Amino acid sequence: MGPIEYVAVARGTVVLVSHQETGAHFDYLVEDVLRDIPTGAEFKTTRPRGGFTFHLLVGGDLVFVCATSPDASLHVAFQCLGQVSD
Repeated sequence: MGPIEYVAVARGTVVLVSHQETGAHFDYLVEDVLRDIPTGAEFKTTRPRGGFTFHLLVGGDLVFVCATSPDASLHVAFQCLGQVSD
């Protein structure tokens, strides 16, 4: 298992596509995180949920999400999101 345990692309609160490396149940957690995220702007943020850290890259109406363990590198998380968003 690598540092990135879950990756998703969402439009608003709707997950369009996702992939996970573990058997954890990310559906509820990412839904909870996405409810708090405004769209229409461009920014990065990090939110803890359920023992994971969710990193988000928001660009317009799309939200790129990855989940890591709390001790994972921010650099690795946002590098992953940058690659997914390209």
